[in-house]
Amino acid sequence: MARTQTTQSTHNFILLLLADFISSFGSGMSNVALTLFIYGNTKNLMSSALFAVVTLLPELLLAPFLGKMKFHGSFRFIFALGEFLCVIPMCILLFIDNVLLIYLVFFLYSAIFFILECLRAEYLKRITKDEDMQKRQSASRTVNILVTVVSPLVGAAILTSFGVKSIYILDIVSYILAALIILFLKGMEKPSPPEMTRTGGTDIIGSIRKNKELFTGCLILCFVGGAVSILTLEYIYKVLHADAMQYSMLMSAMAFGGLVGSIIGGMPFTQIHLRKVSFICTMMMGGLLLAVVLKPVFGMLLVILLFSGILSALVMLYYSVELFNRSVEGEIRGQYAIFQNISDASSLVSKPFGGMLNQLAGCVRAISSLGIVFLLFGMYSFMKNIEFNENGEH
Repeated sequence: MARTQTTQSTHNFILLLLADFISSFGSGMSNVALTLFIYGNTKNLMSSALFAVVTLLPELLLAPFLGKMKFHGSFRFIFALGEFLCVIPMCILLFIDNVLLIYLVFFLYSAIFFILECLRAEYLKRITKDEDMQKRQSASRTVNILVTVVSPLVGAAILTSFGVKSIYILDIVSYILAALIILFLKGMEKPSPPEMTRTGGTDIIGSIRKNKELFTGCLILCFVGGAVSILTLEYIYKVLHADAMQYSMLMSAMAFGGLVGSIIGGMPFTQIHLRKVSFICTMMMGGLLLAVVLKPVFGMLLVILLFSGILSALVMLYYSVELFNRSVEGEIRGQYAIFQNISDASSLVSKPFGGMLNQLAGCVRAISSLGIVFLLFGMYSFMKNIEFNENGEH
């Protein structure tokens, strides 16, 4: 019986991962393609920036309430229905090329996709034992980063060669294919109702208090990382005088590092010592950022960004695994929604902050000062871990 349940769990996880990959690849293509399409039609950078805000806004609005929502039907039905619903906006855009309509359609589309993402988190918790969570989270993050790296390049190439409507058609195909794959899930598990959660599970304040260590770490990592990303752009162009090709190579190196880090996260040694590894990685990221004081040339900066990608992937893996392991099934939907909310919102807000810091101190000093923040936070977290171990706490 146990072997049958394990086999079914593995079968369902693989199908879920495959469907998520196909669906996310389609949305990744459309996000970058439509950003370029909007800019090409309006010749206004703010219009493209507004598109990014529109896709994030549903997440900010829904996150506080997802833990309280009731969902009817099985996960299989909800996932398949959600994918089919995502087809409708793409069909509308096939016939109407209007920027305002694109904003409206993607607002609705992003809301559907965010709800599905949070329910996938609850379903993953349902079908996965705690001892297997890190390995599956590592696999999921590896796939997600792979999509992040490849889909924008494919989307931009298709947009340039065949036009924006070809992106809509490919999105429609990807969502239908993902929905069909979902129909092969075994079992008829249903989402947990809000009343099955523990104390704080449906309360946003209670959720934050319960996981304040994880949420604080995620906020600092994403906020500092977002600020560093905009400052790195300034450094590449103003200090290194690099061209667009060199910039894309540097960004690809960091993305590839994230891919490697996610794979490392699934290895046996990392699975056993992930908590300590994450604190050490945070301090090492601080050290790498401090090295910018030496004004590294292109090759050295490429190495720095590569290793930064590896280290940040391991730290984020720790936060996500801990979040899943500390929450019961009914809580994870709301907890995950808040976690994603904090991650994306802090990254978005950090960009203007990085620009202000650049105006005040210059990109080299600004990056170095943010490296000190990482270093101090890593040291503090490491010392807290030692204190917890001495007190016999988790």
